[in-house]
Amino acid sequence: MASITELKNESTIATIAENPTGNLHYLLFAVIIDVSEPTKLEESKNYITKLKVIDPSFNYKEELKLGQLKFHKFIHVNVFTETPEDAPKITFIGDIIRLRRFKFKYTSKGEIMGNDTKYSNWLIYSGKKSDSVVSTSFKKYDKNINRKLTDCEAGRLSDLRNWNDTFFFKHSLKYISWWNDLKETHDAKKKGKHTYEQVDLIIKCKSIEPKKNIIEFVDKDNVTFLLAIKDTPSIKVNQIIKLRCVIVTVDVSASGSATRHIKLSNLSSCLLLPVVSYDYRQFDKSVQEAKKSPAKSVKTDLLPFINEYAVADKAKGAKKGKGEAHYVTAIKKNIAVKKVEKIDGLLKNLDAPGNFHGNKFIVDGFIAGFATTDSSKIIKKIGVDDKKLYDIKDDSVKDKRSKIIYHFIMQVKDESVENSDKFLNVYVLTGEYESRLFDTWKLLPQNDDITGWRGLKQNTYNEFEKRLNALKNPENRVKLVVELMITKSSKPFYRLVDTIFTA
Repeated sequence: MASITELKNESTIATIAENPTGNLHYLLFAVIIDVSEPTKLEESKNYITKLKVIDPSFNYKEELKLGQLKFHKFIHVNVFTETPEDAPKITFIGDIIRLRRFKFKYTSKGEIMGNDTKYSNWLIYSGKKSDSVVSTSFKKYDKNINRKLTDCEAGRLSDLRNWNDTFFFKHSLKYISWWNDLKETHDAKKKGKHTYEQVDLIIKCKSIEPKKNIIEFVDKDNVTFLLAIKDTPSIKVNQIIKLRCVIVTVDVSASGSATRHIKLSNLSSCLLLPVVSYDYRQFDKSVQEAKKSPAKSVKTDLLPFINEYAVADKAKGAKKGKGEAHYVTAIKKNIAVKKVEKIDGLLKNLDAPGNFHGNKFIVDGFIAGFATTDSSKIIKKIGVDDKKLYDIKDDSVKDKRSKIIYHFIMQVKDESVENSDKFLNVYVLTGEYESRLFDTWKLLPQNDDITGWRGLKQNTYNEFEKRLNALKNPENRVKLVVELMITKSSKPFYRLVDTIFTA
């Protein structure tokens, strides 16, 4: 039975985010999405293992409005051990960690970090439903051996396992955590060796050569990768894994055939994918499609988020019915049924923004114009580490981790302001939240595919601008979710939230 003190200290990541240093005895269950190899610290005898964790209150689907918080996809947790063997043993994406008395803080980048201290404790549990409630790995304390959970802890673990099941079933890892795919659009055609760093892969074990400790993997497009390791491989044939932050060397022969070798770095991690997870099912589906049509490779990922949106599906070539609106955007199903606000009313809110700050509204109208449709002004690169904006064609940042954001202003009207010179400025800045704004157009690369963007031709940018301009038509209806925000200089504005443009 849990004590009153323990119940009081039981927390969620969102609660910790509100005041990380307010309690030195936080108790937390969290879901592991990433883990590094134990790495020797430079000025210490200890090793550090870096984890990324989430929970139902704090993940890429949640948006917390906290002044210090600049990043809400996951939090960092550092575990220190005297030897690599003492480090946490994580097997699957979705394994669960119990954190006791970790010291949390905000970093200079606005991220939350938890650090292991002398009085901290941690235990690892399986994230699968109905699995044992005995920890699979733990800090070297005698009391952790076969430690029994209190009723409260058992309930929290069970709830988290149930949430796990749904969350990873519905969402791809590429949308849950930072992701750098391997892109070889240009280099793989050139003779010689080409090296790609900080690559993330989802691959399947095809075969193992025990004597040489060489593992042969294939990705969902049946591309082969080889990995040589020092120890006997623990992975089994047909298991699907997520490899994080590895180095891939592509050796292209004179005949044009390519051999791909994987090398691990001290930031690498290897985690098994649960069979029920989205990426596991997507992998198998892609392989089956490839078998049916060997000559056709799967070049674009399916869009795992699309089922969350109220998209009007019509048969190809079907005509719009009389009086039927033609929508070029879609919003989340769970809010599509809420009341639509008139633009003239939303404009009045700007006169007293304090009463509506942070409120979200649904707008149903049309795009009268854009501040600009120049792709070079709309599409920017943002550095993941320095948070600076760069021009899309600025090659000076090619070695930095970066991703693409969209930054523009839409001028929206509806029937309430149609016959006046009034319109609603809707500001779009996708870097502030998780966005798939133009993904269904299947025109531009993914936001984190910097190599793909680097090789993009001007005619693709021209097509993007052409499609934007085509939206400026009263017959093209838009349904948008907007939020009233206030700048640091006290100027109110509406920003776009959780809306996508449809194909």
